[in-house]
Amino acid sequence: MIETERLCLRIITKEDAQDIFEIWGNPIVNKYLWEPLYNNVDEVRDVIPDNYSGPNLALVIIHKGNGKIIGSCGIVPDDSENEWELGYCLRPEYWGHGYVSEVLNAFIVLARKNSVNALFAEVAVENTKSIRTLEQNGFEYHEDSILTKADGSASYKTRIYRLIL
Repeated sequence: MIETERLCLRIITKEDAQDIFEIWGNPIVNKYLWEPLYNNVDEVRDVIPDNYSGPNLALVIIHKGNGKIIGSCGIVPDDSENEWELGYCLRPEYWGHGYVSEVLNAFIVLARKNSVNALFAEVAVENTKSIRTLEQNGFEYHEDSILTKADGSASYKTRIYRLIL
């Protein structure tokens, strides 16, 4: 478990499926996610592994004040470059309150403890608020890219932002 001032981050479990569906199944939140837009909680439950044994970390973001799952985040290591790719999303009612910055700062601390060279995040060009949050936390533009959703339903222009540690 990873803790910040206001948040707890822990490994996602199948018991979290309803809360995660409310996030990933929300078209506003899901617009720029790699995940497809889920139609029901069972679809989400089916993609959550029974346990995590690999290098990727899929986490829920829990608000300490109310105990509610307010988002999800994850780390995908790129061992060839000793870098971590980061992803995150929150329920819309929690946007604009600094929670993503707390998550990013927690990942920075964790990455430094693990001697990771850099962190990077791929963000939609249209997602200016997320770009601003990355820049405010020291990430810099690295290159343009295109992201296609896992189910092939949409593709969009993205930018990759990196933070050298």
